[in-house]
Amino acid sequence: MQVGEGRRWLGVILAGGQGTRLAALNLGLPKPMLPLAGRPLVEHIAGWLLRALPKVVVLAGRNQPIFDHFAGHDRIEPLAHDPAGTGGDVLALARSNPATTLVVCNADTVNDLDLAAVLAAHLTRSPSVGATLVVTRSAEAQYAGAIAVDQSGRVIRSFEDGQGGPRPQPGAAWQGSSTGVLVVDTALLADLSFSGDTVSLERQVIPALIERGQVFACDNGQRLCLDIGLPETYPHLINRAGAALAALGRHWDGVGGSHLERSE
Repeated sequence: MQVGEGRRWLGVILAGGQGTRLAALNLGLPKPMLPLAGRPLVEHIAGWLLRALPKVVVLAGRNQPIFDHFAGHDRIEPLAHDPAGTGGDVLALARSNPATTLVVCNADTVNDLDLAAVLAAHLTRSPSVGATLVVTRSAEAQYAGAIAVDQSGRVIRSFEDGQGGPRPQPGAAWQGSSTGVLVVDTALLADLSFSGDTVSLERQVIPALIERGQVFACDNGQRLCLDIGLPETYPHLINRAGAALAALGRHWDGVGGSHLERSE
């Protein structure tokens, strides 16, 4: 399914990390290349994005195995870049892709997410009005990293902004955790500027958009959201491989159909 005819869409996978927190597993691979059912996790995620989007770029940093793996794919383009942080990488991509809607996701997170429904929800607003952040609900009291959402669906706070303050957030109707999926038009990012050599998407870019009132939540309910960034979570992902693959394959052809064809 391709969505948003007449609009330029681009999938973006943040895959520049080395997975240093997973070094204890001694796998010798960058985190996005960790295997799930015989294929790298980043391949499953790219296939999931391509069911709704015409092209995907993988911000791969200097992770050579990612470039080798996707060599010859005509709809997936790994991009090399010097370390600038997740936010710096996205801002640089936005500057080189004006009038484009980016669908940004992490290479180390599996979500039970209907991507086409998320994009359709995003299209109910003008791209110049707001970005869409997919949030998994939590019944817990708000915590470091929590996303606070008001009754209208507008995100009013990310506790990753490092500003402290009261919890629960005044005016919040519900809260949850970011799934790492952000839909944003590059026009919203054009005038953002931050000091320093590296910029964080979670701690700087998204909070800046929230402060402007430009981020809306897409409710992922309490469905699957697995982050494999820690040694204890990757084995958990393998143990739940069936559920993880069902999440990635729920709205496309599944693992058998996810093997991406290479151009000749």
